[in-house]
Amino acid sequence: MFSGKIVEVGRPLNLFRNPQAGATQALVGAVLSVEAGLAGNALA
Repeated sequence: MFSGKIVEVGRPLNLFRNPQAGATQALVGAVLSVEAGLAGNALA
């Protein structure tokens, strides 16, 4: 959702692997992962 409107729908795995909408891309990019933490890219 962006500004109260649905901008993208689909299967969760597809949305995480190949987001099309800018709002979805930003949300997926903001998610921390175990891999990022192991690479030293975690919140302090």
